[in-house]
Amino acid sequence: MASLSVPPTLRQRRPALYAVLALLALVLAVGAYRYWHKVPRYKGVSRLQVDLRQPEMLLATSHLASVPKDVAAAPLLSGLVDEQLVFHYEEDEARLSLEGSLRRLAYEHKVAIEDRFLALLLAGPAEIGIWRSGRGRPEHFVARLERGLLARLSEAFARIALDDRQLKLVGKFSVAGDEISLYALDYGGGRQLAFAGRGDHWVFLSDPALALDGNGALTGDAEAVLGELLHGAHPWQSKLPVSTTAQHSFVIGPQALTLGYAHFLPALAGLRLDYVDGGWHANLRLLPTNTSAAHDTAGIWRAVPLGAALCTALPVDWPATAEPLAALLGKDAALPITLAALDPIAAVCWFAGSRLSAPLFVARAAAVLPPDAGQLLARLAEKSWAAKGIKASGKDPRFVARHEKGQGVARGLL
Repeated sequence: MASLSVPPTLRQRRPALYAVLALLALVLAVGAYRYWHKVPRYKGVSRLQVDLRQPEMLLATSHLASVPKDVAAAPLLSGLVDEQLVFHYEEDEARLSLEGSLRRLAYEHKVAIEDRFLALLLAGPAEIGIWRSGRGRPEHFVARLERGLLARLSEAFARIALDDRQLKLVGKFSVAGDEISLYALDYGGGRQLAFAGRGDHWVFLSDPALALDGNGALTGDAEAVLGELLHGAHPWQSKLPVSTTAQHSFVIGPQALTLGYAHFLPALAGLRLDYVDGGWHANLRLLPTNTSAAHDTAGIWRAVPLGAALCTALPVDWPATAEPLAALLGKDAALPITLAALDPIAAVCWFAGSRLSAPLFVARAAAVLPPDAGQLLARLAEKSWAAKGIKASGKDPRFVARHEKGQGVARGLL
C-alpha cells in the first residue's frame, strides 16, 4: 500500500495542500479509466446496456448492398479494404447461415420466398444505427429498411412463430394504434436476429437483447425508437445528421471517433463521410464554441518542466469526476469543494525515455482549498497507487510542488 510523507515544514504551510494535488492527476487517470471502462455510460435496462436513442455511428444509404463495393473503391482505404473483403462479405458464414435458415422456413412452412431473398432485401435504401460492443467493435446495429416484398410476409411470420424451433415471438408494442410483433430468428451458432414490420417499414436488430430487459420484456426506449422508425420518422438524424443527397452517408459520433474520450474534445461533434459521384468526401463536424468562455492556457505552461517531448493542455470538467471518485472513497464533504477549487485547464506531458503510460500531469488550484483537502487527497493516493508500495515525499524527484502568485501548482509523474 502506498504511503504519503510530507516534511513538517510543509505541513505548516498552505502550499502543502497544493502539493498533494499531484496525486489528483493520478487518481483521475485511474478513476476515470475504471469509471468509463467498467461502468456502463448508459444506465438503461436493456440486457446489452445500449442506448437505442443515441447511436455511436449512423449509416444512411440509397442502396445498402453496394456499400462494401463502394468502400473498397475509396483511395483512402486502399490496402485496408479491397475486393477480397467484399467477396468475404458476400460469402460470410453468418450471411450464409441466415440464407439457409430462410430457405428452411420457406420450405417447411410453404412460404413463397425467392432464392435471392436476402440479396433483394439488401438492394435498397436503409438507415442503420451502429453501436460498439464491450470489445470496442461496431457489432450492434438497428436497421430500418423499406421493402414492399416484406409486407406480404407479415401474416406468414405470425403463423410460423407459433410452432417453429428457430423463429419466436419475443414481444409486442403499439405504433399509431397498430399492434406490432417483434420476432427473433435463431440462425445458428448462437446468433439471433430480431425484426418487426409495419407496412413497408421494417426494422432489424443484430440481437434481441438490444430491446429486451432481464425479464425478457421490451424496454421503454426500444418501444419508442422502434416505433418512430416503423412510423417513418428519423429519430437519430438530429444527433448524427447525415447527407440527404449522397448515395451513402456515414456519420461517426464523438464517442466512437475518440474511443470514449470525447470529454477531452468538447468541440468535436463527429466525422461524416459522403459518397457522391463515385467518390468519398469527408467533413468534420464541430460544435459552436463560446469564445467568451475560452480559458487562458499560458499560466499552466509556467508549471511544466523544460525538456518535454510532447505537451498538451486539456479542459477538465472537475465536478464530473466527483461520481467515480466518490465510488472509490465514499462520500466526503471535502471532495466537491476540492474539485470546485481546481482550475479548469490541466496539462499532460510526455518526456523522452518515459513510458507512454506514464505522463506528467499538471493541475492547479485556482481558489482556496478546504482544510481537509490534504487528508482527502492522501487517501486517494493510498487507494489508487499500486500495492507494491510507492513512497512519495517532498524530496522525491517525481513529486514537485511550488506556489506561484497565490496559486497552488502540483505536478506528479506517474
